[in-house]
Amino acid sequence: MINDNLNQLQHVKPDARLQRYNFLLQRSINAFLGGEFKGSLEDPVNIAAGSYRVPTPGGRRLADVAYQVNTRAMRVYCPVGGR
Repeated sequence: MINDNLNQLQHVKPDARLQRYNFLLQRSINAFLGGEFKGSLEDPVNIAAGSYRVPTPGGRRLADVAYQVNTRAMRVYCPVGGR
């Protein structure tokens, strides 16, 4: 679904950086679904606000690239609200 939506946007205004971020996101999602890494460590860490599950390096990478896709799409396709 992410890929389909981004492909529709690419037909409106192509953006190579967004395509690259999308490729990295799809690769991370497939690795996660393929069991190559877990999203977070098993034991939650207790902090003042409650329990927090610490992301693994792979989980953190997936979250970072998802953020990059979102931020880039906002900057390219919604320039007033995306800056």
